[in-house]
Amino acid sequence: MPPRPIPAGRVMSILPSGELEYDVPKRMQATGTYESKMWVRSQGGDGEGRATELYISGNPAKFLQGHNVFGCELVCDLAAGVVRKILDTVGISSDLTVAQALKGNFSVKRIDITRSFSFASRNEVKAVLSSLAIKSRSRMGRAQTSGGTVYHGKQSRRHTLKFYCKAEELEAGEKHKLPAELEKTPIKEFAETLLRAELTLRSKELIELEKTEGKHFTRRCWMPLL
Repeated sequence: MPPRPIPAGRVMSILPSGELEYDVPKRMQATGTYESKMWVRSQGGDGEGRATELYISGNPAKFLQGHNVFGCELVCDLAAGVVRKILDTVGISSDLTVAQALKGNFSVKRIDITRSFSFASRNEVKAVLSSLAIKSRSRMGRAQTSGGTVYHGKQSRRHTLKFYCKAEELEAGEKHKLPAELEKTPIKEFAETLLRAELTLRSKELIELEKTEGKHFTRRCWMPLL
């Protein structure tokens, strides 16, 4: 049975005539591990007061473990973990929703596929980035650089490939830094010499690739995209 809607409130618009223009559920922030957050809201309805869809936006790895220095390649397992955590946070129980996530029965609007490469030092990582900025090319032309990150297709509405120093990202401000509880763990040292490659596939590209559902991202299916 579908769960009841998440208690986030509603947004309504009333026309001057008094007619209801729209009435939609609000989204809310669900708090995960180490205060990491994701946006979530209920959508749809079965006519009996229960929601039929759950909209989730955010970084699932960071939501579950407090960082994204490394993560999980099993997209459906990751989605199920996020759904379970969100439902627990708002006090709703739905084994059906978690089971659907495990089967990959959910829509994907964007996905970030990452690989990390370890070098001897942070200076070596920065040297490789400098070389990529000068020499790398793609079908979209030469690379662009911004804040130490090397981009291909930075403004693309379909896909973006970027390279950056993971240690420097963790030092870039509140949004990216490790939670205080993880500052003295080996995670920070592990990230010190990592060059991160990150491919973002957005909705238009996913539609063209016919990879718009979680079940399309088993490891066997998405590895050829790299």
